[in-house]
Amino acid sequence: ERVRAIFDNPQPPKVVWEELPIYDALPVSEAECDRLLGSAGLRAVRPGCTADPARLGELGDLLIRAFEIETNTPRTHEETGRWFRFGNDEVARSGDGLSLAGNGVSGLRRWAAEKFVVSRKTWHSERTRRTAVEAFRDQVRSSRALVWLTTATNTPRAWLDAGRDYARLNLAATASGLAIHRPAARTASHASDRLVAVMSGEPWTSGRVRPW
Repeated sequence: ERVRAIFDNPQPPKVVWEELPIYDALPVSEAECDRLLGSAGLRAVRPGCTADPARLGELGDLLIRAFEIETNTPRTHEETGRWFRFGNDEVARSGDGLSLAGNGVSGLRRWAAEKFVVSRKTWHSERTRRTAVEAFRDQVRSSRALVWLTTATNTPRAWLDAGRDYARLNLAATASGLAIHRPAARTASHASDRLVAVMSGEPWTSGRVRPW
């Protein structure tokens, strides 16, 4: 997702996506995708990227469906909740995990969400889950490009190496004037197969599940 900074006053630049529920819809070209992947210095993953509207639509549908499955499945939603940090105090104490701030939510929107919607007590409520899905849908639909990193294996070492490459990618994106938001969605069930097929260009066979 491209981020536009506004420099029309002496104050620190204001980032558009901090003020809006969706990302600023500035275009990203396929050439920019290629330059980003080429400049990131990735070492352990097979990267891919697309800014093609048709592919964005298909991949977006799958990502949204996968997130709905994750959020509305008690076991996986509970696992996400264990990693979620509620408020600045928890973020400061843990030094890790997921948070609203880490998902680009700030200012009044963050205060209202933490005050009235998102808490440990309400984590499994229908309202919290619906709000999470709606926010994720807005993020996906307003993204101008999608990037994916594929590993050859599904092991702790592969996860670590992928995380390091993700950090390299994020730094390269920032240097290019782009911003990356990582969707926290498991590609569950047949959505996993279909995502692999769409991303790689391989034929899709129902029931062929690859671990992510």
